[in-house]
Amino acid sequence: MSTAQLRDDYDAAELRRLAKRSRDNRQIRRLLAAFVEDKDFDLIPPLARTALLPLVEQIRALGAAARDLEAAIKAWHRTNAISRRLTTIPGIEPITASALAASIPDPSLFRSGRHLAAWLGLTPRDSSSGGKQRLGRISKQGAPYLRRLLVVGATAVLRYAGSRRAAASTLHSWAD
Repeated sequence: MSTAQLRDDYDAAELRRLAKRSRDNRQIRRLLAAFVEDKDFDLIPPLARTALLPLVEQIRALGAAARDLEAAIKAWHRTNAISRRLTTIPGIEPITASALAASIPDPSLFRSGRHLAAWLGLTPRDSSSGGKQRLGRISKQGAPYLRRLLVVGATAVLRYAGSRRAAASTLHSWAD
């Protein structure tokens, strides 16, 4: 789609609304690049265009580098048996499985899953005294990146389990 066609389809107000409501960053990046690179598009002043052109190139380069890294991680994932086994767990995708397989030194060092969860910082802080057990918030002592990947995966699984599509699955009964 040429910039002239984009210009006919979108005015400045429509572009602002699109940027506010769009969750598709690729569409926003594509529009930004098209408008910045079009010298006939008069809503962007020449000085701003000069400043934005290197940023558009950096965004493109970062996107290409991210795609290359993701492809390399997925290729490593396909060759690693532990990483492939981890993807059988709901909510664990190749990126999370690869990060876990690469970060956890030796799973046999942990006596149980709770010990691994404590190492990751996912267990609640214990403030027990006098036989009364008081569990607080998660300790957040472990690797933040791994914890974030696991929480995002778990959130996706719970969101799917609550949907109508999963009503007949075992995942739905597990989440209740």
